[in-house]
Amino acid sequence: MTGPIRKRLKMILLPGWACTARVWADVLPRLEEFAVPEPMDLPVVTTGKADATLPHLAGQLLMAAPHDALWIGWSLGGLVAAQAAFMAPRRIRALVLVACTPKFTRGPDWPCATAPDLFAGFQRALAKDRAGALRRFAALCAHDGSRADVSITRGLTQALQSSRESNGANLEAGLKILEHTDLRLNFRALSCPLLCILGGGDMLVPIDVAGAIAALNPRIRVTRIADAGHAPFMSHPAGFAAVVREFCDGL
Repeated sequence: MTGPIRKRLKMILLPGWACTARVWADVLPRLEEFAVPEPMDLPVVTTGKADATLPHLAGQLLMAAPHDALWIGWSLGGLVAAQAAFMAPRRIRALVLVACTPKFTRGPDWPCATAPDLFAGFQRALAKDRAGALRRFAALCAHDGSRADVSITRGLTQALQSSRESNGANLEAGLKILEHTDLRLNFRALSCPLLCILGGGDMLVPIDVAGAIAALNPRIRVTRIADAGHAPFMSHPAGFAAVVREFCDGL
């Protein structure tokens, strides 16, 4: 006799800053082998308006997403996913946060993070040369600590510059959310299973933050992909999918 057929897990995939859900295209077939993935764009926001907040973004997606799904969020998308799980813990089965940290900006009590000057530099660059700023961001995402993968840089640059998410107001609003958000208390309160996938060579989320993230909540499991940068699902799709599959098998 064969065992019972296990229903495939529903899966929501959220992109990062300035991107659309198309960034998941390369890894999607691998995830489809064991889940039902649904890439979703982040809502577009505008600086200075009520919609330019993390709770608003999370609330919009909660209204559209299926119940009892695993949410996978990359970078800014990870913050949105964590906020959604904090707001509606019974709606979300589990979280996978990719190249994400509860606090992206470095501070005295959170040293393993991005220097504030980087955000200020991106804000200035966007005002002067939006296309150049997006190329620089793509190169940072594609860098593994020793070099930038040319194919990933090219693919991300094309996706960033051609998306509606790359309008100036939305980019500025997203940067402000990344710069000012601190979800450490939320991370401590999360009750769902949570996996953080970090790249060993990430130029935006230093790998040294792994211990600090794990210490926030015993439910948090942290996995490192040693030679990956800020976009491990693009540089290491097979390894990334294997880590996610193992996590899903335990749910």
